[in-house]
Amino acid sequence: MIATAVIAVLAPSSVWADDVFDLGQVDVNANHMLPAGDPSATVIDASTMRDRNQLNLAEALKDVPGVVMSSGGQRNEDQVYIRGFDSTQTTLNIDGVPVYVPYDGNIDLSRFLTGDLSQVVVSKGLSSLMYGPNNMGGSINLVTKRPTQPLSGRVDAGGSMGKDGVFSRHEGVQLSSRPNNLFYVQGGIEHASSGNFPLSSAYQANAIQPDGSRLNAYSRITNSNLRLGFTPNATDEYTLSYYGTTGDKGSPPYTGTVGATRYWQWPEWKKNGYYYLGKTAVAGGVLKTRLYYDTFKNALRSFDNNSYTTQTKKYAFNSQYDDHSTGGGLEWDREFGTHEIKLMGQAKYDVHRERDLATDAQKYDSAWLEFKSHIYSAGVEDRIALGDKTHLTLAYRYDRQKITQAQEYANKAQTQVRDMAVANARGANNLQAVLTHDAFGQEFHVGVAHKTHFPTIKDIFSYRLGSSIPNPNLGPETVTTYEAGVKGTVFGSTGYSATIFTSRLSDAIEMVALTPDVGQNQNVGNAKNSGAELTLSTPLGNQFALSGNYSYLARTLGAAGLVATGTPRHSGFVDLSWFPLAKWTFDAEVHAYSSRQTATNGLQPTAGYATVALRARYDINPNWTVRAGVSNLTDRNYQITEGFPEPGRTFYGDIEARF
Repeated sequence: MIATAVIAVLAPSSVWADDVFDLGQVDVNANHMLPAGDPSATVIDASTMRDRNQLNLAEALKDVPGVVMSSGGQRNEDQVYIRGFDSTQTTLNIDGVPVYVPYDGNIDLSRFLTGDLSQVVVSKGLSSLMYGPNNMGGSINLVTKRPTQPLSGRVDAGGSMGKDGVFSRHEGVQLSSRPNNLFYVQGGIEHASSGNFPLSSAYQANAIQPDGSRLNAYSRITNSNLRLGFTPNATDEYTLSYYGTTGDKGSPPYTGTVGATRYWQWPEWKKNGYYYLGKTAVAGGVLKTRLYYDTFKNALRSFDNNSYTTQTKKYAFNSQYDDHSTGGGLEWDREFGTHEIKLMGQAKYDVHRERDLATDAQKYDSAWLEFKSHIYSAGVEDRIALGDKTHLTLAYRYDRQKITQAQEYANKAQTQVRDMAVANARGANNLQAVLTHDAFGQEFHVGVAHKTHFPTIKDIFSYRLGSSIPNPNLGPETVTTYEAGVKGTVFGSTGYSATIFTSRLSDAIEMVALTPDVGQNQNVGNAKNSGAELTLSTPLGNQFALSGNYSYLARTLGAAGLVATGTPRHSGFVDLSWFPLAKWTFDAEVHAYSSRQTATNGLQPTAGYATVALRARYDINPNWTVRAGVSNLTDRNYQITEGFPEPGRTFYGDIEARF
């Protein structure tokens, strides 16, 4: 706290601002600064995330219409569904740079803290093709900050407590400086740690999980960031950036009766990225350049039981990943009369390395297996002004994927490796058309998109502990999406948006049974995701404001008897704000979800639920803010994934200093 006070006194006249790093944006035009692709995209700003105590990306996404989070599960990962498409069918980016894990396309969203972000952009079915390959279901872009003041910063600290006391805390510091028109520098560290969270008092204890605190639910996360910027003139900018997230975590044991209970811990979860972003005025337009190198290291330990000390059972193992990705891209943007043209080219080289380390039963380390994948993209986007109120965006992108190496063990001792068969390169065409028109003070849009998603290394080559056969000929899955919507303001000050959509998947990757015990991933599936989204925000007099959204999603799978998993049919969010005095803000919010399924056979459902939260904010002065609140006010006992109960009632507090 002493450090916070000292920093606040250094420059009380200049307050930290959430300045957007525009080089990190993808779905905007260089001159118009208007969405060029997805008219139903959602932008979450930094102040909203802080006021709602959304410390990590998973928490920030839960309020977005059409988006539902998947938490819990054996891997204890927070993942996302965007209109029914899971994390492997969408892309996660930091400043436009892809950061999803090469092996399976997934990533734990809770590992990314929000303290260094200016905004989170969530694009859906009509997300811009300029994001690059594999954004079949949409894209999430974390946009960082860009300093404008000679010296500015932010420091905050807080924690959460339940019925047994404090179980989590967080602290962070972000500093930035722009001493002149040529250079700027910024950096910071964010840390969050949590022990075993409190369960609802309505939770029914069993032999695996007693009441009280959730077992093996600990987590530690440290994010760090650094950027150096050079702006030689009004149009050009060149930056070198670093981001890192490191920590460890446990996986709470399964408490249900359908699946098996496993005892897992991650002693290492580390991701580092180094990237260059630049823009230069070229040939009457703007040339953007991206270069990056990204690493991912992960260690997973599976134990015999809840003592987490012995590894003698057949299912006990120590797994290690050591991955890296290298890539880059060029994007040129220029106006030609009523046209604004974007040309893009991207390349990404992924390397996945894995092995098993010694256990109590196996006294030696296995040899490394290595997998290599290359993917290339080239595309064009044309935003055409058909009039003052009408715009048409046409886009095309060609993607090409090549697996260049895959390995398997040549003996049971796993000390020797051999190369596996790999298929020829695969190509895919992506097309999109979006028409927008302003009429009666409202903006209408219709659009169609045809997109692809290439199978991951895991999809193609994983033996899944002996239950699957690799398929080197596995090809991309495709989707055609149709969307229509309208947004604007009615009744003077009520903002709204309404969207309907349908997405039809073909050649979807599904596990086909070859024998009663062994299957293989093949392109045989068909599916459909259809739904609607509605958002609303309106003032209620001088002291109240109401906002919220509702989403409807119906999903069908092509195979008879299978049910879609992870997504409720109905979901909604309502927030009521009260501003009784200039320095005070109070909020009451409700999240509600209908039932959902955990397994495609329909045997692991979770019931619908609603949670209530209360928040308060007090601005001590322009530099200091205090926040407090309670989550799950009614202490609801609920599950998102069957067998993994969520936290009960918790209280939190936070203090923030800006200068």
